[in-house]
Amino acid sequence: MTRMIKNMSRLMSLALRTLESPARRVPDTSPEAESVARACRHGDFGSARLSFLKLAGQSQIRVLQAMDDRSIRRLTLGLPDATLARLCAQGPAPLGEAIVRSLPEGRRRGVSLMCEQHRRHQA
Repeated sequence: MTRMIKNMSRLMSLALRTLESPARRVPDTSPEAESVARACRHGDFGSARLSFLKLAGQSQIRVLQAMDDRSIRRLTLGLPDATLARLCAQGPAPLGEAIVRSLPEGRRRGVSLMCEQHRRHQA
């Protein structure tokens, strides 16, 4: 009985998390964004990163918003810290949190500090 309750609560929390972030599913239909999504689906994150870095800033944000947390983690692990900090500062707060959460502990603090600097310079 306890296992059933734990599984149900886990499923409910996943469902609520999906419902809480409706902005996460904004598709970008540009060919470059499609190539990033296609490479991620095939597990070719090296090519996805190269295509991702060629995108304009707002297109990068839209691509990340359309991805799930696992794909964000795999994609961001190979991106430069400065790019991640800029995306955190310019994108919506839930996306910035997802990016920072996806990083290993060592990079998390550095990207958070650079993100705060970007926000201060934008204001």
